[in-house]
Amino acid sequence: MKKILYILCVPAFVTTASAEPVTGAGEYVFDGNVTENFACSQAEIKARQNIMEKIGNTSFSHRTVLDSSDENPDGTLTKQSVEFGSAYFERVISKTQKVTREKSLTDSGGEYSVCSVALQAQVKQFKTKADPSFTFVVTLPRTQYYDGDLLEFDITPSTNMYMNVFLWQPDNINQEYIKIYQSEKPISKKTTIPNNVNVGWKLVSESVGNNADLDTLYILATKQPLDLLASYTFQDFNTMLFKAERENWDLKTISYTISK
Repeated sequence: MKKILYILCVPAFVTTASAEPVTGAGEYVFDGNVTENFACSQAEIKARQNIMEKIGNTSFSHRTVLDSSDENPDGTLTKQSVEFGSAYFERVISKTQKVTREKSLTDSGGEYSVCSVALQAQVKQFKTKADPSFTFVVTLPRTQYYDGDLLEFDITPSTNMYMNVFLWQPDNINQEYIKIYQSEKPISKKTTIPNNVNVGWKLVSESVGNNADLDTLYILATKQPLDLLASYTFQDFNTMLFKAERENWDLKTISYTISK
């Protein structure tokens, strides 16, 4: 059975008063090759995504770009890339709690099971607004990779900014945001990341059979350098964003698959 892949938008946390309750639900169908705990963790991710869709506080855009500089003799183009642009974070989740978690059989009988998870979140507004003049575009060569491929991408900033990159993997049991890059100096023009080595990051697939891994990078741009930890839990990562104040940062996510 193949995994169903999702591009995720993850909210920020804050611990202030006057929040609005919002509920979300998610399901994950699985067979005997997948554990119940893993299936339910994926259902919980989908429940969070459902909450984000309901409160409508994030909007991501991307487009496929053909590079005319790589034109073949017959006039066709050989290179294409994906640009990730606007991302809006205007509301945050102060906390979530699991309401229900249930396992049941699908209508097809005993071959497949389904884990259903319901969450309730407390949603609030940011204290400050995003600075529209402080933003950037991410250009990724492609979104489908294979084991052993090298990953790199371009950042085009609107002004001086410090760049930080975190890796988030849905299959990671701890659901941590792991810091894999932090710029020592601000960038002000189009820059390739990673830029401190001659090659990109080597990708490793841990998928089984025909399944593909889904990785997501959280690319955080800040006006001033931040004292960042090597890794964050879901709540701590978003608490850090809230404390930095919304007007002082911009965040983009890019997702890609890795196959054997």
